[in-house]
Amino acid sequence: MPTKNVMDFRCRVYQRCLEVLEERIHHSEIALNQARDAIREDTKSSAGDKYETTRERLQQDVQMQEVQLTESRKLRYVLQQFEPARAAQVIQPGSLVKTKDTWIFLAVSLGWVELEGERVMVLSPAAPMGRALLGKAAGAQFSINGKQHLVESFA
Repeated sequence: MPTKNVMDFRCRVYQRCLEVLEERIHHSEIALNQARDAIREDTKSSAGDKYETTRERLQQDVQMQEVQLTESRKLRYVLQQFEPARAAQVIQPGSLVKTKDTWIFLAVSLGWVELEGERVMVLSPAAPMGRALLGKAAGAQFSINGKQHLVESFA
């Protein structure tokens, strides 16, 4: 991908990350509602020790879904603070970095996303690789786990 298109690609990666988070939020909301419905249904039909065990499991499911939903909403909020079209002189939070091996988007901890046939590692600037990249410019080298990497370009 030519360097002049890195900024456009960064905007599309940013939008894809928002889509991924919206999908996670949507699925968590559905799962949370289903877990709450299961508790209500179980209350109507159960009794005894089995009831308590089932109810506890269902309550744990509700709590797990609430945690996942809250975390996804936090990540969405953090991501929305970035200005994807803003240019920078050095790598900073919100930058899309191209190395020989991969694309890296420094934003929130999402893992890998696919876009336009490319895989992009979306990670937090607080992650070890994120910290290693911050403040670097094109042509800079950095080391992670004893392996040298070169920043080919960024936007």
